[in-house]
Amino acid sequence: MDWILLTSVPTHTATQAQERVEWYRRRWIVEDYHQGLKTGCHMEEREIRDYEGLRTLLGIIAPIAVRLLQLRVLSRQCPDELARAVIPTDIVLVVAHLSGHPAKTMTVQQCWHGIARHGGYLGRKGDGPPGWKTLWLGWMYIQNVLQGMQLASLLSNQLDLCQTPAGGLAALLHLPH
Repeated sequence: MDWILLTSVPTHTATQAQERVEWYRRRWIVEDYHQGLKTGCHMEEREIRDYEGLRTLLGIIAPIAVRLLQLRVLSRQCPDELARAVIPTDIVLVVAHLSGHPAKTMTVQQCWHGIARHGGYLGRKGDGPPGWKTLWLGWMYIQNVLQGMQLASLLSNQLDLCQTPAGGLAALLHLPH
């Protein structure tokens, strides 16, 4: 089978032709990234009409889409690699705890599927790989758990630093008893 790649970019040498083919190969990762923004991050549903709003939204969700894409690529290219070697430790610890896998031996693919399961991915035998929607929901859930852990740690440190008056945490936070 022969393929012909049409381009409007002037191409005169074999090196230039190889460069154009490489551009085309990279197109698929860009398509996946846009799919992550659209489907996973619900970019179009946010109905932002002005430039500043769109720019702000992209500043928030573009790094998330990139991170999810990176994790997906890792789960496909090196599924059996230890997750803690390539994924931030706090994420691995949370996913491992929630999914019942030991963090020390959790693989990239186990971590990836653990994230997706918290977004609704069932992972049955006939199911395909996790989709963008389940990944986005799972990622947001894991991030919420991480924020809760950080807040609990901060509050715990504050409780240790100031001798909490009678009433405990409620008094520290100025909550009614």
